[in-house]
Amino acid sequence: MHVPIILVSSDAYLSYALVMCWSVMQCASEGNSYEFYVMHNDIPLSRQAWFQGAMSKWTQCRVNFLDVAVVDSTRDASVWNDRRPCMLFHAVYALIDVDKAIAIDIDVIVRKDL
Repeated sequence: MHVPIILVSSDAYLSYALVMCWSVMQCASEGNSYEFYVMHNDIPLSRQAWFQGAMSKWTQCRVNFLDVAVVDSTRDASVWNDRRPCMLFHAVYALIDVDKAIAIDIDVIVRKDL
């Protein structure tokens, strides 16, 4: 089963996001694939590469960084007025192509398979 997971982070909190993602993967079922979508507006490419490198331990996961500062606001101006990542959870389906996703705060430790 494909498990899309959405989280919001800034560069300052990226280490905490990594701990949460590691906790998900430590409990992951081998038959599932996990796709993390990290919504942000300030994480540089070097830190994204660091994060993806740390997550490369698991072959059944993929990490995507979604920079909401550059999202095309012509889709629905009322949705995109506030570009803070935490305010865009309700608009995430315009950013990714999934029917359902799990949103997890980065201060959560997952203790069972999702």
